Amino acid sequence: MKTKIALFYARKEVGGGSTSFTVHLYRAMQMAGIEVTLYRFRAEGSKPRKPQDLAKYTDTLCHYITQREALAVVRDTTSLLVAPEHSKKVANGVDLKQLMKKGMRIVLHDPNEFKTFDHLEKDLVIEPICIRPTMQRFFPSATFIHHPYVREFAGDQGGDLEFRKSAATIARLTFVKRPDILLNTNRLLDTTNRVVFHGAENRMFTFTRAKAYPEFKQGGYGLPMVWGASARAIREYAMMPDMTYFPDDGGGSQYTFMESWDAGAVVVVNRDWLRFEGEMVAGKNCLAISSADEMADLIRNRDQLGLETIAATATESLETLHDPVRVAKMYAWHLTGTIL
Repeated sequence: MKTKIALFYARKEVGGGSTSFTVHLYRAMQMAGIEVTLYRFRAEGSKPRKPQDLAKYTDTLCHYITQREALAVVRDTTSLLVAPEHSKKVANGVDLKQLMKKGMRIVLHDPNEFKTFDHLEKDLVIEPICIRPTMQRFFPSATFIHHPYVREFAGDQGGDLEFRKSAATIARLTFVKRPDILLNTNRLLDTTNRVVFHGAENRMFTFTRAKAYPEFKQGGYGLPMVWGASARAIREYAMMPDMTYFPDDGGGSQYTFMESWDAGAVVVVNRDWLRFEGEMVAGKNCLAISSADEMADLIRNRDQLGLETIAATATESLETLHDPVRVAKMYAWHLTGTIL
């Protein structure tokens, strides 16, 4: 008999790391032979909706259910909250805390969740899963499991880096991603070598930067919410800088990193991401900088950086630590005690 697991996506919107995580985990579980179902919420009394693809991701079918229906699922099926939301934003009548009391487990994404959501109460969070080890500082009982990643490009990549364009970022254009560093980088480079922005736009961020960076126009950023779009977009570039900063997080990987590894591009992080020990190691599977001047120097001297070696090491990590079937089996074991 197949192992059954229900995934719950509570976020009102789609986009960002939790959406990528949900879709990759869903596909990984399918690949591992798990009978997986993905749910989103609808208000009690609202009309039933036809199952839909989550954010147009191919074959990622989500079903819309009410709180009453969700309680029945949690009662009968091993259940996991994969993308949380504040209770004020979830569909009317849906209570994540009640679902957790009935046995729904959760995935912890990053410490910013403590400020954003209201379900992370110590007595409710039972044996959670985290995607970076930093969350174990807050929940020592958490089990760390690497992100699952289903590749868009098969086999090794990165052997053609010398022929690619210099750099592009697929990180979101928002405050915690610090695109200012890359905007300043571009002011140090000629037009042929500047960092290209492909990340989804937070229009509040671009609005606040309009006066300081008149060359940085609102609109026209972001990639289609379809499978493999980010990896395909970065495939023609040698480097992918992501300047993310979280006060209590770092060290591990993000989906922008894995999408770049998939495409054979070398990830560039800010050194403060590495102040926490984790998967990311400068000179091994990424490069690290602390300023726009350093990023500009990387672009100018790209031929001297050994990019192909770093790309090859990163590909190895992607295909071992993040192997989708391996990760899905770890989830099955942790959630159900089943060895697949």
